[in-house]
Amino acid sequence: MSKTIEVQLKSNSGAHWIGLSDQHKEGRWRWLNGNNTVIYKNWAPGQPSNHQVLGHKEGQDCGEVGRYKSGQWNDHDCITAQKFICEKPAKNAIQLKVGVLIGIIIAAILVLCGAIIAGVFFGPKLYPRVRERMGKKMGSAINVTNTIAQSM
Repeated sequence: MSKTIEVQLKSNSGAHWIGLSDQHKEGRWRWLNGNNTVIYKNWAPGQPSNHQVLGHKEGQDCGEVGRYKSGQWNDHDCITAQKFICEKPAKNAIQLKVGVLIGIIIAAILVLCGAIIAGVFFGPKLYPRVRERMGKKMGSAINVTNTIAQSM
């Protein structure tokens, strides 16, 4: 998990949605960005559990991070209002206010690395509205595809 996200999670108690769901088919986890293949997984031990919440027909169909100090994932009911983590391409998330030459060098490095800058947007949001909110902010719900992305 990136240091920026880690700092935000520590300073803002509670879990955050990560854009992962098995609402379409139980046990088949998919990213909200349309990537139907979840290759990298970082579930906490015993998760996903699909624990049934009293009074709800559905179990836990939405993925979150921050409930465990280790940064591991948990499944949770999708009706809980909590913060969410988004990602944006670096070109939309950073404005360089340095000399033109330095700006070009930094931009080239970001493009070559395929950099993604993650931002945490605050204010509780119900999980079903995350995709709508991200579209307005020119980003998408975070999509963790490997150990390196999780640890960045």
